[in-house]
Amino acid sequence: MRKFLAVSKLYFKIQVAYRLDVIMRVLSVLGRTAFAWVLWGAVYSGRSEVGGMSFQAMVSYYVARSVLAAMVDDDPMYLVSNYIRDGAFSKYMVLPINIQGFFLFRALGFQAFMLLFNLLSAALAVLVFGIQFSLSTDLVQIFCALGMMALGLVFRVSYGFCLGILAFKFQDIRFFRLMQDNIVEFISGALIPLTLLPAALTGFLRFLPFYYIPYLPAMLLTGQAGDEALPGLAILACWTGLMLFITQKSYHRLRVKYDGAGI
Repeated sequence: MRKFLAVSKLYFKIQVAYRLDVIMRVLSVLGRTAFAWVLWGAVYSGRSEVGGMSFQAMVSYYVARSVLAAMVDDDPMYLVSNYIRDGAFSKYMVLPINIQGFFLFRALGFQAFMLLFNLLSAALAVLVFGIQFSLSTDLVQIFCALGMMALGLVFRVSYGFCLGILAFKFQDIRFFRLMQDNIVEFISGALIPLTLLPAALTGFLRFLPFYYIPYLPAMLLTGQAGDEALPGLAILACWTGLMLFITQKSYHRLRVKYDGAGI
């Protein structure tokens, strides 16, 4: 565990050096909030509710989702695949620690630094746009949302690592990149809250992990979808365990194809 904590500490310090990245992430949250404010302001013109959500609840959802999405936005797929192709992945294979654990604690160090700035950017967005932020007072919903975000980070890192190591077998994994980027953006509620979709489609999406990263936590923190909190936490825990197992097996099977000279 000491080695993993050292990895987190190292990448925490790295973020201190790259201040421009922090500024860009803060601007990203503000930009998404501004987009939601303008877009949904036009949609709500002459209406009090859309899909059972008021305008303030809708904008609150986008603020919460922007912050939570930034907290799990550390997908190592691009990094891993590029390292495999240029031969640099060898240095990670010889580390005296579990390689999945390395990338997970790397993400933890990164996100620990970003958490404060994500919260500050959300507070700034609320002040700038005069949002009446709807924060849940239900402790069960809040703890379930936080639990989902912790599991979500583990799932996203493991999922990204699993896709990244496909570079061991495939010459070009851009197809997998494009496919997962577009699908995940939709399923995770980045475009619209999933509650606005047909009930049958929403029911199907509840069986997929990205419904809970970060769509449902954002809904829970803004006081909505409370009946999905505990079942959602259980479903995501199952998906996270399964993803860790698949990634570990895939890595041990595919790494024998790597000669350390790139592909």
